[in-house]
Amino acid sequence: MGVLVVPLLAVIFTVGLGFLAAWKGDFDEQDNKKLAKLTMKYALPLSIFVGVWSTPKSELTHYGPLAFWLSATIVVSYLIFYVVYRFAFKQKGPGAALYTLTVSNASVPFIGSALLPFLFNASISAVIIGLVALAENLTTVPATIALIDKEQTAGRKVLHTLENPLVFSPFLAFFLALTGVPIPPHTEVIFQILGKAASGIALFSIGITLFTKHMHVGRLVATTVFFRNLLVPTVLLLIMLSLSLPKELIRMVVLTMAIPTAAIPVTLAIRYHIQESEIASVQLTSTVISFFTLSLFIYFLGI
Repeated sequence: MGVLVVPLLAVIFTVGLGFLAAWKGDFDEQDNKKLAKLTMKYALPLSIFVGVWSTPKSELTHYGPLAFWLSATIVVSYLIFYVVYRFAFKQKGPGAALYTLTVSNASVPFIGSALLPFLFNASISAVIIGLVALAENLTTVPATIALIDKEQTAGRKVLHTLENPLVFSPFLAFFLALTGVPIPPHTEVIFQILGKAASGIALFSIGITLFTKHMHVGRLVATTVFFRNLLVPTVLLLIMLSLSLPKELIRMVVLTMAIPTAAIPVTLAIRYHIQESEIASVQLTSTVISFFTLSLFIYFLGI
């Protein structure tokens, strides 16, 4: 359990600092919109781009089973839960897309980068983070942006989605990595000056949102946290055990998908003004509860 303390406390502290800053009047809702734009258009795309491009081609092609299970879990859970939220919970398209994104996408680039090296070695952790970043930003993130975008025609919606930095940056980085184009010296350092701020800004913004919009832990929020923290990794574990897959593969995939929900759904909610407080409440509650749920999976898998 000690493995989880530092990364989870860092998340809670940063969110709490944003809440305090809003309470003191240093940041308001308009400031929060600018922070969301900074994160979505500049910091996060830079972080994703350099993280994906710096992943060696050999690692991308060698870890086929790992890539398959991580990608399949993200995509299949997105497809299933979009139907659940759209029809069972009667959410409109944009709201259903954001709730679905909170279930399918884990905070692997941030919390995972602090947690996974304690569970596995550094090289495997880097591969896992790179593969999840690829899967999420090549599939579920662009799909969500397309579903919540306000453009009228399908053609303009596709074009607008492809023009989004959160969409074209991983596509370009994926192409460069697989074609073997080496990342130039010092490029990673240059890009990460702003890129490393992405997670911190996003979490700080969540705190502002929780103050300005007020936290809601109703039935839908609680159900979403249950889906993200317990249902998805448990079903995944049972499926992989039933197929008698290698134990190390099971541990890597299940523990990665047991990480709490990512911050990007909140950033999108703020940017497009869709259920900001509810989505932020899911992110914060999922993170706090993961202290117990992740410990449960770590204990069961014998880490």
